Amino acid sequence: MIQKTVMDALNSASQTIRDGLLKNPLAWLLLAAFLIAEYGNYQRGKELQRICDLLEIDAAATAPGTAADEIANICTARDDPYED
Repeated sequence: MIQKTVMDALNSASQTIRDGLLKNPLAWLLLAAFLIAEYGNYQRGKELQRICDLLEIDAAATAPGTAADEIANICTARDDPYED
C-alpha cells in the first residue's frame, strides 16, 4: 500500500516536471547556455592552472610592480582561494 502511494507521488511529480519543461522551451535554452558557459569556465581554469604549473611560482609579491609579480599573485591565489 505504501509503495503504491510513493510510486503514485513520484509519477505525479515526474509528470509535473515534464509538463513544465515542455511548456517552457526558453528554460531549456537558458539551461544549455548556462552549461556551455560553465564548461568554458572549467576549461579556462584548467588552462590557467597549467600556466601556473609551468611557471613554478613560489610566492606572491606584496606590492606587485611588474607583470611577473601580478602573475605570481594570481597563481598563489588560485592555489589557496581562501587565503586573504
